[in-house]
This record gives sequence, C-alpha cells and structure tokens, in this order.
Amino acid sequence: MKTFTLMALLALLVHGVNAQQQGLRGEYYDGPNFNRKVFIRNDRQINFNWRGTSPGRGIGTEFYSIRWTGLLRPPTDATYQFTAEVDDGIRLWVGNRTIIDAWGLHDNVTFTGKVKLRGGGLYDLRIDYYNDILEGEIKLYWQMIGADNTPIGPKQLIATQYLIMPPRPKPAVAARPTPKPQPVTTTPTVTATTPRPTTKKLTPTKPAVSAAGKTTPPTPKPNVSPASTPAVVTSKPIPTTTAQADPPAVAEQPPVTFTRLESGQTLVLQNVMFQQSSYILLPESYLELNKLVQALRSHPAVQLVISGHTDNVGDPRLNQSLSEYRAKVVMSYLVRHGIEESRLSAKGYGCTRPVAGNDTESDRSKNRRVEIHVH
Repeated sequence: MKTFTLMALLALLVHGVNAQQQGLRGEYYDGPNFNRKVFIRNDRQINFNWRGTSPGRGIGTEFYSIRWTGLLRPPTDATYQFTAEVDDGIRLWVGNRTIIDAWGLHDNVTFTGKVKLRGGGLYDLRIDYYNDILEGEIKLYWQMIGADNTPIGPKQLIATQYLIMPPRPKPAVAARPTPKPQPVTTTPTVTATTPRPTTKKLTPTKPAVSAAGKTTPPTPKPNVSPASTPAVVTSKPIPTTTAQADPPAVAEQPPVTFTRLESGQTLVLQNVMFQQSSYILLPESYLELNKLVQALRSHPAVQLVISGHTDNVGDPRLNQSLSEYRAKVVMSYLVRHGIEESRLSAKGYGCTRPVAGNDTESDRSKNRRVEIHVH
C-alpha cells in the first residue's frame, strides 16, 4: 500500500512538471520603446530573423519592441555563458541579474554574459528587444564554461525544454464589503455640575509713543473697497535698456522646394529635425519629407544619396554612427511612403564635412544636417 501511494505521488509530481507550459511569453509592441502593445503569444525559443518581414499582424517591418518573460531551468550546476546575436538592441536578465545590456543601434552584433546557475533550479528570465530601422534579428544561445574558463562544446540555442512559461496572473477577487458597525445605544448618565464661568482674556492695546515722547492714538486700518480705483502716480519716464538676445540655436528655415530635381544637385533638408543626440524624427520634419516623396514620384528616374552630418561635439565615432542612422531614418521614411529602395542610398559622414565653424552654436547648428544629392 505504501509503495502504491509513493508511486502515485511521484506520478502526480511528474505530471505537475510536464503540465507547465514550455516556452516564453512574448509581448509584442508597436514602437521601439514599448509604445503600444499589439498582441501576446507563446514563443518556443528565441530564434528570429525578420529581414523584410513583420513579427506579426499589426506590427510593421521596422520600429517595434518585444519583451519575453518566463522561467529558465538549467540542466546541471555550471557557469553558463549567454550569447545574443541582435539587430538592434537587447537587455537580458537571469534571476533578476543583468547579464547583457546592449540597448542601442547594432547591425548584427554579438554580445555575451556569464552567470553561475544551479541545475534544476528555476530562474526568472526576461529579454527586452527592440528593432529600429530596416531589418530585425535576435537569437539567444548558451553554453557551459569549464573550470579553466573555456567553453564546453559549441554554443546552442536555448531549447524549449529548458524554458517555462510564467504562471498566469490570478484574477482579482473583489474584497467583501466590511459591515458598518452598528451604533451602541446606552443610557447616558447625567451628572449635575455647576458650570464654570468662562473668562476671556483681553489684551489691551498699548498706545504708540512718538520720538518726542508724546502719546499718539493707534492708527486705524484703512477700509479698502475692492471697487476702489487705485491712485495713479505720474513721474518722469525712466529710460530702459534691453539686452540683445542670443540667436536661437536652431532657427526654422523656409521649406525646400523640390520642383526641379536635377542630376548633380545637392539640397539641405532644412526642416528635417531630430531629437537631441538621437536619430528619432520630430513631427515637424514630416511636411518637408512628404514634399520630397511627391517630387520623387514625379521624377521616377531620379536617384538620391542621403547623407547625414553632425558637428564636432562629442566622440567622433558616435557622431559617425549618429549621422549614418539619421540618414537611414530619412531613407526608411521615403521607402515606407512608396519610394523604391533601389533608388536610395544612405551614408554618414559624422563631423568630417562641416559647412561652417564649430565655435558657436549658430554655426554648429548649420553643420548638423541631412543632405540629398541627386543622381
């Protein structure tokens, strides 16, 4: 009987483990900063390549973000190295510990991180990912690391059998209303007491004493009526001087007209603007870009080279990358609005091609620009 009971308990335990749904919960968002949740699904592993495709209905081929959550059960005690291949950004947590933090624009770059795990243990797993312009890709591998700090065998995609879906949140239960306490009726006991007379302490107002030693009565407060007209005191005007204000850092320019797009022509997109130190387009840019779209539709043989430029403030390598991505963002906008990608190319020059000095903000703002060169 005891043997039968033990076998039954083991069967229930195995059934409970297998009943856990395997994989990860993927929450898919429109926008690179988890802007708007579109759908949730179960993903068996992290192995995706969305080149020219969308992760799912309601999400475009660019500018989206995904958050995967679940549990990780390692097969044995070991130090594990996690490897992520991404385009563009990723953050990875294992057991609430940050393993990889590469939240930025990356073109098929590999990142790694290590952590010691206990075999059979359950660890919270969370992966944040976003794709900005052009294609998206993310793959997550792991491998054990030996005592000599060298990998044991090749890296492998984390298999579904080691991933467990997070438990579903329990539905909220409405709290039972707390019954109001019933008033307790008691018979008051009246005790006759002699009320004490209340005395009000009066503070006499001391008369004001003038400098001559004479006593003057206190000055009564004036009765000011809200409707009274204030007295106007006239005096000779005092000349004022106004300090000359510095010119704005970025002055809005008249929009460029694209009525004629001739080969060899170079135009600066004066009103194509981005967030500071970012490649995110500001809404003020759409008017000028839409006019460029119309012009390209009217000139189907025209090809463009879109070039991004920055000032010389900051790390030149970051400026180079920023200028390239700004050019790609403009190119992506044109493609999304119907212009063939084969007609466009994007380049970044960083701070290597200034059109003005970099000593004043006014000149630096001229160097921060996006140009189009017509072919």
